[in-house]
Amino acid sequence: MTHQFAIEHILADAHVTEIMISGHQHIVIEKHGKLQDVPSPYRDAAHLLADIRAIFEPLGLSPDESHPLLDGRLQDGSRVNLVMPPIALDGPALTIRKFNFRQPTLDDLVNKYHSLTPEIVDFLRACILGRLNIAICGGTGSGKTTLANAILDMIPDDERLVITENANGLLVRQPRAVRLEARPANLEGKGAVTVRDLVRNAMKMRPDRIIVGEVEDGEAFDLLQAMNTGYDGSFFTMHAINPRDALPRLEILMAGGSPTTPVLGLRDMIAKGLNLIVQINRLPSGARRVVNVTEITGMTGDTITLQDIFVWEQTSYIDGKETGRFRATGIIPTFVKRFHEMGIDIPVTMFTPR
Repeated sequence: MTHQFAIEHILADAHVTEIMISGHQHIVIEKHGKLQDVPSPYRDAAHLLADIRAIFEPLGLSPDESHPLLDGRLQDGSRVNLVMPPIALDGPALTIRKFNFRQPTLDDLVNKYHSLTPEIVDFLRACILGRLNIAICGGTGSGKTTLANAILDMIPDDERLVITENANGLLVRQPRAVRLEARPANLEGKGAVTVRDLVRNAMKMRPDRIIVGEVEDGEAFDLLQAMNTGYDGSFFTMHAINPRDALPRLEILMAGGSPTTPVLGLRDMIAKGLNLIVQINRLPSGARRVVNVTEITGMTGDTITLQDIFVWEQTSYIDGKETGRFRATGIIPTFVKRFHEMGIDIPVTMFTPR
């Protein structure tokens, strides 16, 4: 018998993207990019605990004091995180990030949400066809997965993709794609399969591209190693507030995967293996914008060098909304010549500031 969640009406609201429960009396949702309080349908702590058990017990996980931190997933693919008392002082803290089966298309991102421009879309499509290695960066809730889905959709159908994720969040239409998902350890602490395990295995599966839903740990080292040894056209998402911030964060994650590799060796791997950083940020109004499209050009001394190709410039903030414009910086990427050699038509006039 299917469990009927008390928050079923909230889960069914297509405009709600995240649900945050702190004890049985307090529920906050994210709707249209903004946080708002909503009435709690829970009668008491036992009522909330029944929903929690319905999520985790089918996964072989026990939400109790001995297992106070758990991750899981609803049947619809929504990701769930739980913190139990006594760690959570105000009662069980349940966070649900809803899985959106109707992901915005590129047309939506351009014309409805104004997250990027047709010129940036054309540029990113050329980068995919030109098999550049790309990092999609942003903060929590910035739209990294949405943008990753849009970029994923640009990949030709005849390529074999191996997609590794900690929790499934990417929608894949390519018929030759193989989707892999990590698995936590069981109650005995055994049976875990990490994203790093999946990335290492992906290299044995004859992929045209390796795609990592989110880089969070030592798999960063294995992925950059793959990018440096012929797995061109791969991409991943990661947390970072700007392109420059992404580099030391990536360096730290890589060091976790290979503590004996010198710092300069890690930077050299990044500089040679990664071509592009696409930064998407959530603005105070809740709008998501691609604020930087940045090329990694190499190293000068011990510093990785970057140059912005496109930027978002905010001009004002009126009545809770930002206004601004996307602007080409005038810099022509070094890989444009590579595009032309591959027969990818990309006019250099798109890089002219207007």
